[in-house]
Amino acid sequence: MGGFSASPSADGAVEGVYEPTEDEIAERIFDWWISGKSYTEWYAEKYLQLKIPFEDLGESEGEENTL
Repeated sequence: MGGFSASPSADGAVEGVYEPTEDEIAERIFDWWISGKSYTEWYAEKYLQLKIPFEDLGESEGEENTL
């Protein structure tokens, strides 16, 4: 039967789901550790889109937005 059913195989792995290797996990942990950042900050920068603070990029005094 095809489709989206996620039935585990004999070794417990779910077909079609990516499981990182131990080396990949260790590399990610090391990368986070040497970054000196909190895990959530590191994860956001590494894997999520960052929010651009447009307020900080705004117009200076007397400058107009011409768009």
